[in-house]
Order: sequence, then C-alpha cells, then structure tokens
Amino acid sequence: MVHARLRDALIRGELEAGQVLSQVQLAERSGVSRTPLREALRLLEREGLVVSEPRRRVRVAPFSMEDLEQIYAVRISLEILALRLTVPRLTDEAIAHIADLEQTMRRHAENRDYDAWHEPHRARCATGTFALPAWPWLATTRGWR
Repeated sequence: MVHARLRDALIRGELEAGQVLSQVQLAERSGVSRTPLREALRLLEREGLVVSEPRRRVRVAPFSMEDLEQIYAVRISLEILALRLTVPRLTDEAIAHIADLEQTMRRHAENRDYDAWHEPHRARCATGTFALPAWPWLATTRGWR
C-alpha cells in the first residue's frame, strides 16, 4: 500500500527530481513504520524511481528527456503490438464499452479533472482495448492498474 502511494506521488511529480526523502517524515505521513517504508523504497529503487545514497538517504531519481523518449518509444511499440493482437478479437459489446470509457475520459479531460480521468483510462487498459478477449488474464494483472 505504501509502495503504491509513493509510486503515484513520484509519477505525478508531487516529489521533485533530486529531492531527498526523509524516511521518518515519509513513515509518519504514510502512517506506517519504517520497516514497510524501507521495503517500499527498495521496490521503488528497483523501478528506477528513487536512488539510494550512503547513510540511508534516498533521493528522487531524475529523468532526462532521453529517458522519457526511450520510455515512450517502448510504450508505443508495446501498445501497437497489443492492438494488433487484440482488435481483431473485439466484440461489438467490447467496442461499445471502450467507446463509453473514452467518452468519460474526454469529459474529465475537458473539465481538467485528471484524477478522475485515470479511472476510466485504467479500466480501458485493464478490461478494454488490451485485455478483452485476447488476454483476459490482463484484467487481473496488477501491472496494468
């Protein structure tokens, strides 16, 4: 739970690149002891979102423009493959469901409610374009949420 909350904060930019993270403050703010916090930080380090330093200091990892370009190049390639494998198998019902989710996303974007926008986006990825009937197991895979 603490891992997911910290990960979201890092991805949303709530913690700035290069910022030193106080384990004591993070533990208090998250309502957990330092042991689960340290485990969450280890997971975040493996994901490349934080960098451990001597004396148990942890810093938010910086992302360069080159890093972001590489991430998006891989993401685009994977999404194209997922679409190529999934679209031929979509039912009319699935397409209608995806269209409803897209409309909800559009409405939230127009209202600049980006927090609300993420829910139908995740639903579309988990049960929509990429998971319907080609890979039903994706709907239960945590990595797609």
